[in-house]
Amino acid sequence: MIPKNEVLRYLAYNDSEINDTVDSLIDECIVLTEKSIQPKHIYKVFEINSETYSFLLGNDIKEHLAGCEKYILSACTIGIGVDSLIRRYENTNITKALIIDACSSVAVENFQNKAIMSLPFEHLTFAYSPGYGDLPLDIQSKILKLLSAQKYIGLSANEEHIMIPRKSITSIIGIGEKPVAGKAAGCKNCLIQSKCIYRKKGRVCYD
Repeated sequence: MIPKNEVLRYLAYNDSEINDTVDSLIDECIVLTEKSIQPKHIYKVFEINSETYSFLLGNDIKEHLAGCEKYILSACTIGIGVDSLIRRYENTNITKALIIDACSSVAVENFQNKAIMSLPFEHLTFAYSPGYGDLPLDIQSKILKLLSAQKYIGLSANEEHIMIPRKSITSIIGIGEKPVAGKAAGCKNCLIQSKCIYRKKGRVCYD
């Protein structure tokens, strides 16, 4: 199930602002989105001292993996069906398209969280994705190649490093022999903090 309260957060709605028409439309879009998603996940484990570690550029990811023995490359997608659904409504009902876009963003994030929680390791950092801090977005294709993501879950990236299907997430997760903290995410390390709709309202996009 896609939590309605999280969809409302993406849409920057407060409870008092929702009328019955919008409320019903959001319910409809949640159902449409849930019928269209096809979640898939793949991951691989690598040694910190392996050759693959060298492609993780920047200082922030090194801090994130400090104290870890190994790290995981993970990729999640909810499939191309949602992309098609959004495009269909962009031509006929832009409001519906925007709501479905929010629903699918919630869906892929929740799927990623569940996928990571199901990993068979005791001590993990949180998931750190390309674009966080100084970790460049252009390593996206390298992650997908190392995971053979196109072959196993139908996930690729274009020349602009945008993933196809769009509602997909790649991430790096540290594994430790004891509890590890990882580098904090949040607003300080976000690349779009200057234009974030939540910060303009005095809120944040995470719990």
